[in-house]
Amino acid sequence: MAEPVTASPRADIDEEARWRQLTRMTGIAGLAVFMLTVAWIVTTAVSGAREPAFDGDAHAVLAFFRATGSTLAGFGSYLVVVAMVALIWFAIGLALLLGRLEGKPSWRASIAGASALIFVGLVLNPPGEAASHRAQTLTPELATYAFDVGNLQFANGWVALGSFSLCTGWAMISARFAPRWLGWLAVVGGVGLVLSRAAWTSPVWLLPYAFFWLWVIIISFRLLRLAPAGTRSS
Repeated sequence: MAEPVTASPRADIDEEARWRQLTRMTGIAGLAVFMLTVAWIVTTAVSGAREPAFDGDAHAVLAFFRATGSTLAGFGSYLVVVAMVALIWFAIGLALLLGRLEGKPSWRASIAGASALIFVGLVLNPPGEAASHRAQTLTPELATYAFDVGNLQFANGWVALGSFSLCTGWAMISARFAPRWLGWLAVVGGVGLVLSRAAWTSPVWLLPYAFFWLWVIIISFRLLRLAPAGTRSS
């Protein structure tokens, strides 16, 4: 009878090194998403573009789009694209790390990764970008339509982002990937984002959104701290 094939110690060491590399890159990507998002907010503010509330009137919306046609505001739009790609790195990396600990089937980690991709897809398909590109030819009616569609896509994205946060937190709690309070922070933020869609014109969404970003910062720093020793927390 043939002897069973076993992995060599060297192969085990190489695999652990790759997991540590993934842990490190996921942490870096998470911080990059946050910093790029902050840079976009600052760039937009400096450009003079003052975004109206979701239910802002047509003339305020038109003025906003014309302000976002500047070169500086266009650079801010570029920052959003890079941030969303970094979010893919963060979300997929975290899903892989959680899936390793969750075991098979790693359904929570898989749903989390897919949910993040849906959010990115919605954010990267804003009609407001097209409206800003030719803002000088817009009528107030067209400006309002583009503004509302873009905001609705973003609001729909809260459900996908909430699903990512909820499944990630749930997997973290079950797999003991991190302190339980960190998993519950993700769960609470995720549920809040999903519920916020029901009243999308209300500023109540800002609270769970803040929870989400707080969680991203904390988990990113934790991943960077864990990277030299591996993916499992103490």
